[in-house]
Amino acid sequence: MKVNNQRRYSLIMLKESVMNISNATLKIQKPFFQWLTFTSQKFLRPSFLEHMFREHKPWKKRPQQKARHPGVFCLALAAFLFAVPPLALSIPLQPLNDQAKSRDQITQVQLAGRANAKSFSNINRLLNSRQYNRAIENANAVLKKHPNSGLANEILGTAHFLNGQRQKAITFLKKANRLAPSQSGPLTKLGIINMEDGNLIKAENQLLQAIKINPGARFAHQRLGLLYAYQKKNTEAIRHFSLGLKGTPNRYIGVAVNLGHLLNKSGNYKATVAVLEARLPEKNPMVEAHLILATAYLATGKYAKAHSRFKRVLQLNPTIPEASLGLAKAQRGEGKYLDAQQTINQLLNELPNSANARMEEGEIYLRLNKETFANTAFDTAEVLGVKRPYINLRKAKFYLDRKDFSRARDIYQGMVSKGTADAFVYGQLSELLLSQGQSQGDTLKGEQMLKSGIKRFPNNAYLHLRHGSYLASLGEYKKSLPILKKSTQLLSNDPVIWKTYMLALARAGQTTESVKAAKRLYELQPNTIEVAVSYATQLDANNQLKEAEVMYRKIIKAVPDHALALNNLANVLARKNNYPEAEKMAKRAVKSVSNNGNLQDTLGWILYKQGRIDEALAALQRATKLAPKVAIIWYHKGVALNKTGRTSEAKSAIEKALSMNSTADWVGDAKVLSQQL
Repeated sequence: MKVNNQRRYSLIMLKESVMNISNATLKIQKPFFQWLTFTSQKFLRPSFLEHMFREHKPWKKRPQQKARHPGVFCLALAAFLFAVPPLALSIPLQPLNDQAKSRDQITQVQLAGRANAKSFSNINRLLNSRQYNRAIENANAVLKKHPNSGLANEILGTAHFLNGQRQKAITFLKKANRLAPSQSGPLTKLGIINMEDGNLIKAENQLLQAIKINPGARFAHQRLGLLYAYQKKNTEAIRHFSLGLKGTPNRYIGVAVNLGHLLNKSGNYKATVAVLEARLPEKNPMVEAHLILATAYLATGKYAKAHSRFKRVLQLNPTIPEASLGLAKAQRGEGKYLDAQQTINQLLNELPNSANARMEEGEIYLRLNKETFANTAFDTAEVLGVKRPYINLRKAKFYLDRKDFSRARDIYQGMVSKGTADAFVYGQLSELLLSQGQSQGDTLKGEQMLKSGIKRFPNNAYLHLRHGSYLASLGEYKKSLPILKKSTQLLSNDPVIWKTYMLALARAGQTTESVKAAKRLYELQPNTIEVAVSYATQLDANNQLKEAEVMYRKIIKAVPDHALALNNLANVLARKNNYPEAEKMAKRAVKSVSNNGNLQDTLGWILYKQGRIDEALAALQRATKLAPKVAIIWYHKGVALNKTGRTSEAKSAIEKALSMNSTADWVGDAKVLSQQL
């Protein structure tokens, strides 16, 4: 289906789940697996709950006002206009040639470094001012002298396209591509035309070719983003929208709105804020963009900013119920409960049968300590279609926020008893019992709850993760391993699971397997320094010195003053008898962090190995002062003192080391030396 050339539109889906956003992550004050260096927020994230109990009841439509401002500046997919789902908002787009205020325009023809460019010095001004006939005359004049000018053919194709002569445009753009195959512009424009004509496969291929020629072809990325968004290939759409925005000024909006919508949909609200906040001043009249940003603010707990944006939406278009609901939620988040009550009452006067508004009414009444009224609102919401388990979860969260753990526990226990609990509830209840329990019996009940949850939901990776983490927190690493391994099998791409499994394997002494787990974690997060350090450390512990050295050097290349990587590389080099470079690395580590006893110890031991005893003792003396409870430092100091003939001091240092640690691999040598002294 062809688009009317006088107006081009693109569809951006804006069915924002304002009604489903939880206002905060559910948290327990004392998680039972504090030995880990991560939190359980992933399991507790709001989207987990929302996906389990998402409400599908649509809003009752209210008359829509016409948009006061043509929305997102991007080209159109006309056939997509008829695919609008319930609650979606269609944003009209400016015609390509109406974007005179933006330098970043698809109408522009790239002239830099191209043959005959001097003959077209004013061509972009002609195109932007709709002087297509003059642009065509200019291009034809150049073609008479230079019949094989790819630039002239691209200009003809662009001008004819903007003038509504699509077939001529296609002919000239194809010729331009043939004559100037190193230019991405003709392919990008051909891709746009095919998108508008509904030839999506051809359009995709042409846009991908344009990007292959020029990876920074911004407009090709933007159009691919639109295409993939329509095809619901959201990950690819997000990637191309992001690349399409790269290098644009902060004031440029364009497909940033489309990107923000998809980021919200994926739950990456922080990224939405990063994309839109600077680009969208409040004075901007783009309703849908403000709604997307307001939703992201709400989801990230920036209630004052959400409040301001939802109010702006309602100023521009007071008929959007999602904005009224979002405003009430933001006011509740700010603690302005009476204002929130007034907002929700106004919405309920217009939409008395809105289940979402009734739910919010109940939430507000809870915070006003009017539990009877809250229950009435929740009961009404249930009649209107909200599932009771979802209502119970919202109430439980309220009590958790108030630190009324017994009330929350009772709600979860009731859901388990009635058979309405999902994996989330089993996880929450077990953590309440384990972290807030008053007796050993509660602790046993907490673990039993995890086992019951796993029995009911055997394929839930996070329940296995919690159970394995709990056992590891008790030091029962071997028991935890098969459970954590099952978790990795159920969800093989989750970094948190692999990190937990790696740590448990390392604590259990299974270094070969811990290296494999660390490698998998590194594959999942290759650009995270902490993960790279974990992988290198596991390689080091497994005596894979060559591989460990490679990893440490990669880390140091990325972060030249990374003290731990420098220190560990120094140790690896020392074990390979490369003392000169080991000393350099150890000194760099100490320079980076001068008040760490372990780093001083590494330097001191490397100096000792080179026979520089006085320097070694100076470093080891600093080390014992900085870390007086680290046994190996006292052992190293004792060995160095013995070399100077200070046997009494040496014996004292070694005995102190042995009193602190009787199981390390150096203990045998220390005992022999102590007896000799």
